[in-house]
Amino acid sequence: MILKSVFGYSLAFVAAFVLYLLLTKKFESPASIRLMNKKKQRTYWLVAQWFSTGFLWSQWLIQDFANIFVFLPRQLSLYELVFSLALILLIMAYIFNSKGGKIQGIVNQKSNTQHIRSATIIDACYGLLLFFFTTVNTIPMSTTWAFIGILAGREIAISYRLKKGELKKTYKMLVNDFAKVNLGLFVSILIAYLIQFMKG
Repeated sequence: MILKSVFGYSLAFVAAFVLYLLLTKKFESPASIRLMNKKKQRTYWLVAQWFSTGFLWSQWLIQDFANIFVFLPRQLSLYELVFSLALILLIMAYIFNSKGGKIQGIVNQKSNTQHIRSATIIDACYGLLLFFFTTVNTIPMSTTWAFIGILAGREIAISYRLKKGELKKTYKMLVNDFAKVNLGLFVSILIAYLIQFMKG
């Protein structure tokens, strides 16, 4: 599971870096953003965002349900199934209520992520990557690692193409993001070991 998550980060980073080396000047430059703000184009991207976000959510839920249910018994009673689904729904409600939580703070630091077109492309890339990992094998993985990998590859490509003078600042920000992800991984492993210890 950990190896798949690390591989997910690496593949996401490389794929996003290559993709945004090609897309940056056309879709992420200040001139292209100003051009995109025309009403007709914004309507098109609004529809595209709905579809890309819906696809992303479907893939994200598949992965995260696997992450949760892998620790539950192979056969669940109706009570256990309803309870676990209700718990997941409460977690989702909290995420919506907190407007993305801490991960949204990381997203907001990145270039143009508040822009509808940029958000649509990120959602589509993330959804396709999760779909790929779902088809590779059934081992659960950390979706957060894949997401941070996409943001990192994207941000370096944008900085390299549009603002080379800020590359050092970009590297520092991405190292900070990576440290947060590793801290989350450490806490997750610790909790898993504690659960096994309590079972024993």
